[in-house]
Amino acid sequence: MCATKCSAKTKVRVVNKLEDRQDLHLHCKSKDDDLGPQVVTPDGIWTFSFDPNFWGTTQFFCRFWWNGESHWFDIYRASRHDPPLCPDENIIWEVKKTGPCFITCFKKKPELCDPWKS
Repeated sequence: MCATKCSAKTKVRVVNKLEDRQDLHLHCKSKDDDLGPQVVTPDGIWTFSFDPNFWGTTQFFCRFWWNGESHWFDIYRASRHDPPLCPDENIIWEVKKTGPCFITCFKKKPELCDPWKS
């Protein structure tokens, strides 16, 4: 169940930080929603928002690809992001070739980098 107010919109931001300034292609889905393919230019941002479900099981995963590489990652899991780590309920990930890095709301820099899922 939600540890915070369940009716609050959660925003997820994906920032293209590929080191060689390529376009980042991505496609995000949940069990119930398909957000469709997106293209994020270098240093560009793509944002989506949603209402986490009452049961605390909301999960979004994304496939990322560029220059022949393809990877995926759970961009939002209620078990990881509820309660929100940031007071404005934004979740910001910088996507790099080595994997996505979570931007902490207080330091505004990547601190929690994860490898791509296999």
